[in-house]
Amino acid sequence: YAVAGDTTCTACPANSLSVEGSGSCQCNSGYSQSGSGSSLSCSACPANTYSVATTCAPGYTYYASTGSCYKAYTSTPADYMTAARTCNEDSRGYLATINSATENNLVFSLCGQSNNCWIGYNDILSEGSFTWLHGTSLFTYWVEGNPNNGANAPSYNENCVHIWGPFSGEGRWNDANCYGTNIDWNFVFEFIYVCEADPISTCSATTLSYLWEGPLSGTGGLEWVGITSDLSGKILTAQADANSQGPGGIFASSDSGATWIKSNAPDNLRWYSITSSDTGQYLAAGAVQGNLYISRDFGSTWSLKLYGSFIQNSVSCSSSGSRYIVAKDYDGVYISTDYGETFAKASVSDPTGSRIVPVCSSASGQYLIAGALGGGIHLSSDYGSSWTQTSAIDAEWTFIACDTTGRYIVAGADGGSAGIYASSDFGSTWLKSNAPSDNRRWYAVTASSDGQRLAAAIFDGGLYHSSDGGYTW
Repeated sequence: YAVAGDTTCTACPANSLSVEGSGSCQCNSGYSQSGSGSSLSCSACPANTYSVATTCAPGYTYYASTGSCYKAYTSTPADYMTAARTCNEDSRGYLATINSATENNLVFSLCGQSNNCWIGYNDILSEGSFTWLHGTSLFTYWVEGNPNNGANAPSYNENCVHIWGPFSGEGRWNDANCYGTNIDWNFVFEFIYVCEADPISTCSATTLSYLWEGPLSGTGGLEWVGITSDLSGKILTAQADANSQGPGGIFASSDSGATWIKSNAPDNLRWYSITSSDTGQYLAAGAVQGNLYISRDFGSTWSLKLYGSFIQNSVSCSSSGSRYIVAKDYDGVYISTDYGETFAKASVSDPTGSRIVPVCSSASGQYLIAGALGGGIHLSSDYGSSWTQTSAIDAEWTFIACDTTGRYIVAGADGGSAGIYASSDFGSTWLKSNAPSDNRRWYAVTASSDGQRLAAAIFDGGLYHSSDGGYTW
């Protein structure tokens, strides 16, 4: 939903999502944007073009180093709340969210390096628990001894964060009063500020550049086994196995992989699977040793929620992260409806006695799909309460992908029935695709939100892609 006025919420138009912290809607990838607010319209990019977000609202400037738009208010200092509201009213922007040292340096330079400058970080809701007005970030850059909640000026709580230009000279942060005058220092807390806004999507016929950069800082030498992201591609979480060369662990990035921070997840495990909510805030990660860990803070910290002696074969979650489905080797399928706090064993089982390996969840969590390694494919249309076996053949099912509705399903099989199979009717009927089936080891697959564009990997035989729901590759 988008905010219209102070109290009214209106549904985002088709092919768009709400932008957290800005009260606005933004077109999905693959669509161009026209208008804004209640007049926003999103149009699909024509064939042989793709959406590119490099255009800014009037007054904002795009910076390729961060992929975002900025506008500095250097002549009208304001208290924190006024600054935040001004940004929101100016093209639905927000006080800048700092994702990296590069972005911090940029905002610091826009403010002027001798000025105090508000940023979108605060602990207004809960003392000591700092959050961003828009999105999330793992990056911090405090002045030594801060945040201190006004330890040297006890008359006021310090809940809002600014770049402390005059003191640090290098863009470090300080917590300060959000508004008013500090009577201990006779100091008025009105600072300049920088508004940030997401770029506007347009369609481009420019040839896509399939170039990769890496290895990214701090990621070399580890055995990476899994990675997931939020819808924007900015919030990444990756798993690395422990091996003879040293420990592994789970690592998180909030700047599209430019920098990584190691979490508190155990670094002596062999990780096997990982999944993320649409925002990247809620995650689940499974290990070969049988443990399932949950994170609710964008991968920064993890807690053990499901354990045992069986491999966590696969895990999938709803778009909100409130519902999880987990396949445990030889132990069945488990479902959580409370953000991974508790799990209950599902009633699904295969007549052949084969263990469930791949699983997939629709965006709402209503439709769940589970495949057996040597058996059939099963579907639940009531959040996992009851299950029916689909018409798919018995095979060694190794992966399953589905669209956000659960209607379009693609599954890969090994062994004598090797190949990729597709269904466009919730598993009622299946067709075998033209993908290679000569005992190939189909290993992994990923799908677009509508289930029409897919990519699949053969363990020892290459990558394949489909643009018709998995029927031809």
